[in-house]
Amino acid sequence: SRGLGDVYKRQGVCVAETAPVAAGVTFLIPYPNFPMSGALAGTLLWRKYLGAQEYAAKHHLPEVTLLPVSRTATFTLDRIDFEALEPLGPRSRVVVTGPWYEPIYDFLLERNVYGVYLGDQMPECFQNHPRWSQVCPDRFSAMENAVIYLHSTGRSRIAVLKNSGWRNTVFDREHPVMDGYRSGLELSDLPFVPELVK
Repeated sequence: SRGLGDVYKRQGVCVAETAPVAAGVTFLIPYPNFPMSGALAGTLLWRKYLGAQEYAAKHHLPEVTLLPVSRTATFTLDRIDFEALEPLGPRSRVVVTGPWYEPIYDFLLERNVYGVYLGDQMPECFQNHPRWSQVCPDRFSAMENAVIYLHSTGRSRIAVLKNSGWRNTVFDREHPVMDGYRSGLELSDLPFVPELVK
């Protein structure tokens, strides 16, 4: 069956899927202009949304829409726009793209929506829930393949550049991005140079 997770399979790994195709897909966003805010997370969310929209159109699937969760950039429970969220119910299919939505997790569970969590650390409340699925990027393979590809084109000093919006944990030793980077270097017979991790 083509479930909600199919929309994202080309972008990552579909860990589980539960929702039948019946209604459109709603991407939750923190506030109305978040995708255009210039924040890295907004840009990434916009790309995911556009990819899902393109896939849905190509395969004649229901519409993909955006739904702001808060009226302002302050994302706290007292700023949640519950009036906008009111239409969500058991036939709704939502995409949650990160931990920002924690203030409405209980609301989403109470509404019994079908949901997909995009990310590698699915909140406990959604794990093993029959109406929730998870899609996570294969960051290890993506980084490993990038390093191997760059080396195959003649590059020998391959850096990992830290965006100011990224958390420092992305560059911890045991993170998939760094593990993939190190593995790609090793498979390409290149040394790890700490100065190239910026």
